[in-house]
Amino acid sequence: MKEKYILMALLGGTLMMTGCDDFNVVEKEQYKQVFAFVSDADHFSDKMVSFDSLETTGYISISVGGTKPTDRDIHINIVEDVNVLKDYNAQTYDVNIEKYAHLLPSYNYTIGSLQCTVKAGDIRGDVPITIRPANLSPDTTYIVPFRISSYDYGEANPGRNYLLYRIRTRNKWCKGDGTSSYTMTASRRVVGDSTWINMPGSKVLYPIAKNIVRTMAANEDFSSNKHNLDTYGIYITIGDDNKLTLTPCRDLELEQIMPNDSCYDAEYPNTYSLDNSGYVSYHTFLLHYRYKSNGEWYEIKEELRMQNTENN
Repeated sequence: MKEKYILMALLGGTLMMTGCDDFNVVEKEQYKQVFAFVSDADHFSDKMVSFDSLETTGYISISVGGTKPTDRDIHINIVEDVNVLKDYNAQTYDVNIEKYAHLLPSYNYTIGSLQCTVKAGDIRGDVPITIRPANLSPDTTYIVPFRISSYDYGEANPGRNYLLYRIRTRNKWCKGDGTSSYTMTASRRVVGDSTWINMPGSKVLYPIAKNIVRTMAANEDFSSNKHNLDTYGIYITIGDDNKLTLTPCRDLELEQIMPNDSCYDAEYPNTYSLDNSGYVSYHTFLLHYRYKSNGEWYEIKEELRMQNTENN
């Protein structure tokens, strides 16, 4: 009988020790300081920069998890790692090299420090990055790739230890992400013919500079393919007086209809306006031009209209 009680006591002690060990492991895991880049599910952090400013400051952020706030400063070193971008391009686009994202040119950004500090008691640290948008193209995806390289405390989440910091551009009339879709109400005729053909539809405008947007002639299909843009792309420059100047991106034969032209229409004076109905406002472009396609000249009267969401 004595042996039985001794065995039970030993088993009970073993269970207590095992239970304590399990509790210590759970407690350690629960309070462990694990940090990661702040990003979306695909490891992207996006920054929209306006051509209205010569430079804009954004932030690369690292967040610390755990059930308790940090009780000391955590210093995390990051590096720019081109291999992060190479891996993304290869996994996403394989051999479609024309779709690859590109490194943001070094003259378009400045990083003050490559060390992120999460202060004691905080859950997040930021590293500022200054972006200069001049000459960035809406047809190129620009990335600054980062990876966590070392740290003095805690643990880096191995699945969230890299970041693709993506830059997009904008101006007052459109964004470079392809979401600025204008409703098009247009009519077209062959030059010398009296028959007009209606062309309802939509067109996306892209920012090129502070006061320049780009679109396609009439209802020509958009493609970021350089040949297509060179053939049918139009730059629209908006003057301080809201008068428009239309110029070809490159190869398009284009003529802007001027007031002294015999076919001038005062309802399409090549002007921009921000129309306000009292509740909402609309960006409105009124265009009148001729262009040549496949050996034929076409005359176009075109209204482009999109709700202004910035001030509504």
